Amino acid sequence: MVGQGIALCWGKGGFLPLGQALFFGIGAYISGKILHGNIGWLSVILALSLSIIVPAIIAGVVGLLVFDRQIGSGPYFSLITLALSLLGYQLANSQVWITGGFNGLTGISGFPGVDSYGNLYFFIVGALTISTIILTYLIRTPFGQLLEAVRENEERVQFLGVNTSWIKAGAFSISGAVAGLAGAFFAPHQGIVTPQVVGFILSAELVIWAAVGGRFGFIGP
Repeated sequence: MVGQGIALCWGKGGFLPLGQALFFGIGAYISGKILHGNIGWLSVILALSLSIIVPAIIAGVVGLLVFDRQIGSGPYFSLITLALSLLGYQLANSQVWITGGFNGLTGISGFPGVDSYGNLYFFIVGALTISTIILTYLIRTPFGQLLEAVRENEERVQFLGVNTSWIKAGAFSISGAVAGLAGAFFAPHQGIVTPQVVGFILSAELVIWAAVGGRFGFIGP
């Protein structure tokens, strides 16, 4: 799922996020915090919702701040997302009262009545199917067509009166939301969330998976 978000930005929009694990980790930490101890389905819904909304907002704000400065800010964007991932790793290690520090969050409960190593799989496959359908539909909408046009020639799209920074920030926000949702499922599946989930190593692996699978579609990643 996180690879699909990278494909949306890199393959469809032409800008490469190098720190996508940050949003995956934020979703995982939010989910881990909420799904602690005795939980019900309301807690699960809250965890999934916040794990989508918070990373989406952060990604959208970061995208606007970077892309609104100038056309062709892709390389700066990539480096900034990499730096944010490294910063996230440092914060996850140091802010023990929120993240549990180096040892991470432990004692995370699974979904009520759901086996974390059994039928939780079908919840994750369901989420993956939904994300695939939504992203495939999105790229066929006017927004998706504009995003691909920005990849081909951003200057010409701006001459047509389109604010390309909003288009790219919107795509990055959506990719952050998808990554956060993936993280929300990771926490109850593993029962622990450590700083490694926001670090550069996972971010690099995610980019490799998207590249090898094929960054111009959503099935490849």
